[in-house]
Amino acid sequence: MRAKQEADWRGIPNRGKTVEAPVAVFFHFDGDVLIDETLYFDMATFARQLA
Repeated sequence: MRAKQEADWRGIPNRGKTVEAPVAVFFHFDGDVLIDETLYFDMATFARQLA
């Protein structure tokens, strides 16, 4: 994922920095209907890049 900080996040002031980190997204279906999605990522990776 690549994203740009556009607001304060977890106590880190917004400086407009871009962050990049791997993510895993799992989609849960009931037949053809999307029920839920779960996103996994390492918050520490984002925090290090924003500091």
